[in-house]
Amino acid sequence: MASKSTSTVINLGSQRVSLATIAGGSKGSLALTRYFHHDLEGDPSADATRIPQMQMGVKSVVDQAKAKGSAVRCAIAGQPVFMRFVKLPPLSEDKVDQIVEFEAQQNVPFPIDEVAWGYQLIGEPGSLDVEVLLGAIKSDELTAINSAVERSGVSTVSVDVSPMLVYNAYRYSYPDQSKPALILDVGARTANLIYAEPGRVFISSSRIGGASFTQAIAKEMDIPFEAAEQLKLQKGSINMTGEQPDDEQTGLISTVLRNAVTRLHGEIVRTNNRYKSQQEGNLPEIVYLAGRASGTPYLAHFLQEKLGVPVEYFNPLRNVAIGPKVNQEAVAAEAHTMGELVGLALRNGDQSPIELELVPEALANARDLEKRKPALMLGAVGLLGALAAGGFYFTRAAQVIDLKVADLKSETAELQSVQTGIDGSLEDLNALKTKSLPYTQAVLNRTYWADFLTDLNGRLKTPEVWFTRLEPI
Repeated sequence: MASKSTSTVINLGSQRVSLATIAGGSKGSLALTRYFHHDLEGDPSADATRIPQMQMGVKSVVDQAKAKGSAVRCAIAGQPVFMRFVKLPPLSEDKVDQIVEFEAQQNVPFPIDEVAWGYQLIGEPGSLDVEVLLGAIKSDELTAINSAVERSGVSTVSVDVSPMLVYNAYRYSYPDQSKPALILDVGARTANLIYAEPGRVFISSSRIGGASFTQAIAKEMDIPFEAAEQLKLQKGSINMTGEQPDDEQTGLISTVLRNAVTRLHGEIVRTNNRYKSQQEGNLPEIVYLAGRASGTPYLAHFLQEKLGVPVEYFNPLRNVAIGPKVNQEAVAAEAHTMGELVGLALRNGDQSPIELELVPEALANARDLEKRKPALMLGAVGLLGALAAGGFYFTRAAQVIDLKVADLKSETAELQSVQTGIDGSLEDLNALKTKSLPYTQAVLNRTYWADFLTDLNGRLKTPEVWFTRLEPI
């Protein structure tokens, strides 16, 4: 069921940036409440100008929608993304990540530490026909795209890839379709061939897109890309009758476009055969056209004639209500270009069969921090608890010390009183000593002369010698 919330979603196409707000309701319902777009100028294959133009486009739609500060889900075109389906051996769920990472290292044509990559299992682990859809993009390229979005005043919630979103939108919009189907999503730089049948999906990309149509016209008429794009929009159609129109220029453009879509038809036939032989899938019994370039006049008629199966325009708004603030006629005319927007809105709930996203480094860091928040908060609570316990301990210790100090002060006062008494007694004793000193000295002097004469007599060596008189000098 889709979430009962409003999603702000942005499709970063090669020639158009579009923004929508889509509200989720009960029982998985969706409602388109607002829609804005900004067309990019110039040749979409000129990579040097794409990021600045994309940023201008995102800023334009964000300003139109007054969506600054919003958290947005973004879709990027499949052109810069490496996609591959890889068969896996039967494996247990606890081995999935390890095996898929090994397969990614073997299949992704860049060093694995230089890419942002993700995967989606097609089938159940342990079954005989399980395979994995790998998606990878160079990290610096994804970072540049994400930075262009966030510099426009919004924050990125997720980055998904266009073909997978279109497939999810198809499953949501055509739940009753049981026939094998091909959704042919013809964008500016690529044509994505999305094969869908119950329990199976396969995606392949071709370098044939709307820009290649324009480049063929520019080369044939020797005019700049921008002029050729204007002529394609004004006079471009596929000649189904073989008759040349009166306007020579229109006839030339029609011939060029027929040759271009003939190459596209050849690509479809080759991919059909590969899908049948290598993927063991069933050939499509109906084709749905999606993407801006699929609006080329008579393209549906041409492909229906060549493929021999019904060809219709894809309507991802088939089960989406249209809000009163949306121009219903304009949206109806462009519905086949809005599969990515509906697919992004479905990512809020559990109606996305494929949830392969590519995570920019900044978003990965933000998610890692979000995951760590509970542990950090728990650690902070523990630290505060330890500090509180320490504070309580030291407060209690201070109280005990204060009591001890008070007791010591009381004892000190008593001892000081005793000391005062002792000091007084010592003073009395010293006074008595002073008074008794002459008497003591007199007693000591009483035997002085006797001792003196005895000592003197002891010094005489013979008894014939004696002293007759002593006089003090």
